[in-house]
Amino acid sequence: MLTLAEEFLLLAYDDHKGTPRVPQYGLPYGLAGAVLMELALRGIVRQEDNKLYLTAAEKIEADAEFGPLASYVKEKSDQLGRPKSLKYWVLGLGKQVKRTAYRPYLLERLKTKGLLTSRKEKYFIFFTMTVYPSIDVGAKEEIRKRVREAVLDTYTPVDERTTMLISLLKACRADRHLFSQAEYKTVKQRMTQVMKEEPYGHAISKAILELQASTQVYE
Repeated sequence: MLTLAEEFLLLAYDDHKGTPRVPQYGLPYGLAGAVLMELALRGIVRQEDNKLYLTAAEKIEADAEFGPLASYVKEKSDQLGRPKSLKYWVLGLGKQVKRTAYRPYLLERLKTKGLLTSRKEKYFIFFTMTVYPSIDVGAKEEIRKRVREAVLDTYTPVDERTTMLISLLKACRADRHLFSQAEYKTVKQRMTQVMKEEPYGHAISKAILELQASTQVYE
C-alpha cells in the first residue's frame, strides 16, 4: 500500500516527462501535509482546536514509511513541550522536506516499487536534472480513478484517506490534471464539499494554501 505522500507525488508528476505538473513552491508543503495526514490516519497524532497533539510517539520510530522525517515530529514535540498549530507543523515539515531531500527519497522509493523509472536530462545546455517518468501507469490510473469517482459520484460516501488526498491535490493545484476542462468547472464545488467532510485534512489544506501565498509574495 502506498502512503499519502507517495500517492500525492505520483499524481503531481507528469507520466511521460517525469517532472512536476504543479508549482514547485507548493510541493514541499504538500508533502509536509501528506505526512501529517498519514500520521493522523495511523493514530499517531490528533487535531484539537487547530492544534496538533502527538498521541503515539512510539509508532513513529517503528514505522520506516516516514523515512528521513521519522523523528522530526517527535523530537520537535518534546522540545516544544506544548501543542502548536497545524500551520506551524506544515511550515516546519515543509522546511524539513527540503533539508532532508525527502522528495528525491520518495521518488527513489517509488522507483524501487516499480512505479517510476529515472533518467538524466539536460536543461539550459550545461545543467542536468533527474526526471522520473511512470513505468506502471496502471497503478497511477487506479489512484486517478479513485479520486475521480469520489468527486464525480455524489451518492457514495468518500473514505477518509481519499478525502485527505483530494485536499492535498486541491491545495497544491494538482487536481486540475485529473479532469477535463469542462468537468473541472462543475466539480470545483463538489471537491470543496468533500474536503469539508474531513476537518483535519481540510485544515491542513488551508494551512498549505496560506503558506503558498506567503511564499509567492516573498519570492
